[in-house]
Formats: sequence, C-alpha cells, structure tokens
Amino acid sequence: MPCVGVLYLPFPLITTPGNEICQHGDIQQHNSAKKRIAEIFRGLQ
Repeated sequence: MPCVGVLYLPFPLITTPGNEICQHGDIQQHNSAKKRIAEIFRGLQ
C-alpha cells in the first residue's frame, strides 16, 4: 500500500509531514519522491 498523501500527478506530490503514515517499505520511495520534487523546483527557478 502506498503512502497516504502522496498524489501521483505528473510527479509525486508530498502532502503529508514526514513518513509516519507510510509503511516501512514505502519510506525510501517517499524520500526519493521528495528529492525529485526538490530537483524539479530547482530546475524551475
């Protein structure tokens, strides 16, 4: 089951603070999604 609050749009948008509602197997995916979003925002600036 994926993280609650991760919306799969053109890219994952993190809408929850931290990993507390992610199952253990999804924490790495959650963190890599946050990194991708940070890279996208850096690319837009």
